[in-house]
Amino acid sequence: MHQKSQEHKKQIMKVFENTTGIYGFIKGKAGNAIGEISALELPYVEDGD
Repeated sequence: MHQKSQEHKKQIMKVFENTTGIYGFIKGKAGNAIGEISALELPYVEDGD
């Protein structure tokens, strides 16, 4: 059972990564013409250097 849950977790992560990738691609092409989806936005982090 543990192996199935690990496999399921990997599948969910793949879906999330692909979804955010598609969203980023569309956002890059369309800019602000599409609305923000806060769950798919990456947080802004200032560079500490």
